[in-house]
Amino acid sequence: KPSFRAFQMLHEAGNVSLPVMPVGLSAANATHNFSVATGPGSAVTVFATAAGPTVMLFIATFGGTVSLGSPNITVQLDLLCGSHVGLPGTARLRRVDEAHANPLAAWRTMGSPKLPTPAQVAQMMAASELVNETVAIMPVDDDGNCGSLLVSLPLGYGLAVLDFTLQSAPVDP
Repeated sequence: KPSFRAFQMLHEAGNVSLPVMPVGLSAANATHNFSVATGPGSAVTVFATAAGPTVMLFIATFGGTVSLGSPNITVQLDLLCGSHVGLPGTARLRRVDEAHANPLAAWRTMGSPKLPTPAQVAQMMAASELVNETVAIMPVDDDGNCGSLLVSLPLGYGLAVLDFTLQSAPVDP
């Protein structure tokens, strides 16, 4: 089930909560998570953790209509860090939504069997696996940002988890 994959990634989360903030606020307003409304009954929530030099960013969308082909929202994450941290050029991206780590479409394609065969169970298990994608961390100018990431998620329900390893651990906030 997709919820299992979401908890699997949460289990990997670091033990330090990092501050995050919506664009347009000063660093003094940073919190350990935030939600931004994206329309009637829908929102995007972001939080970040660290375990030593490994940073994990969790981006979740919820609310709205759930159907294959739902419109997507693109989230831009600006990574604010000191010059001593050393940001890599890429991050690993894993997703859980209607098209990723979700065996429902495979089950429906099989005709929604009440008692799937062992081969069908294997197909559904394969469809539920997390897939690693690579996302570029784009360098930005010298305004205090180290880099920027773009992630697209469905407006209905989705989870994207990015992780990368810094050259040195971030300071505990």
